Amino acid sequence: MGVYGTPQTAASSAYLPYTPAPSTPGGGGQSYAPVATPASSYSGDVIETPKTPTEQPYGGYSAGMSSYVPTPVTPQQQTPMTALPQTPGSQYHEPSTPFQAPDNEPENDTLRLYPRVMVSIDSSFRNGQFSASNAAVRDVRGDGEILVAVLDASNNEVERVAVPANKLTPLSPEKRDAVMIVRGAFAGSQGVLIGIDTPDGIVKMEGGGEIKILKLTFLAKCLKA
Repeated sequence: MGVYGTPQTAASSAYLPYTPAPSTPGGGGQSYAPVATPASSYSGDVIETPKTPTEQPYGGYSAGMSSYVPTPVTPQQQTPMTALPQTPGSQYHEPSTPFQAPDNEPENDTLRLYPRVMVSIDSSFRNGQFSASNAAVRDVRGDGEILVAVLDASNNEVERVAVPANKLTPLSPEKRDAVMIVRGAFAGSQGVLIGIDTPDGIVKMEGGGEIKILKLTFLAKCLKA
C-alpha cells in the first residue's frame, strides 16, 4: 500500500492472470508451446466423460464397459424330508364293530324247533289222526324226527308221538302269548308278544325286559315254563 493520499497504480491493484513463461526446450532459441492433450485441454465447452456403470447385475459385476459375464449361482441342495417313524398305536383307527343284524334282518332264517314250542301236525301224518289237535315239542332228535306231546283243549298232554320235522308247523302267536323265537339271530330266546304291527311283532324279552321288533314269522307260540 502507498502513502495516504497517493493513488495506487493499476499494477498494484488490478488482478493479472498468470501467464506461464515460455520455456525453451534443449536451450534453443525457438519458443515452445505446450501441446494440449485431450485430458487437459479446455476449449470452453463441457466435455462429458462416459460414466462407468455402477449397477451390479445379479450374480456379479465386471468393471468398465466390457461385456457382462454372469457369475454362475450354485443352487442350494434341498435336503429331503425324512418322515418320522410311526409307532404302533400312534394313529387312531376307529375300531371295527362286528356287524349285528337288525331285528328284522336275521343272519339265518332257517326254522328251528325247541322244546315247548307249540305246533300243528299235518293231516298227511297217520291219515290226519292228530290234525285237529295241537302239540308241543318235547325233544328234538337227530334223525329228523321230533318228539311231540299231543295236547287236549286245556293244553294237557294226551300222548307222545314222534313226527317228522317236515310234518310240523309252528303255531302263530296272538297278543299276550308266550313266544319262542324260531328263526334268525335270536332263535331260542323267549318273551311275551305285547303288540302286533303287521308284519312285525313287538316282543318283551324274558330276563331283562328288552323290547325287540321281529317278523311274526320268526315267532312261535309256546307253553309257559
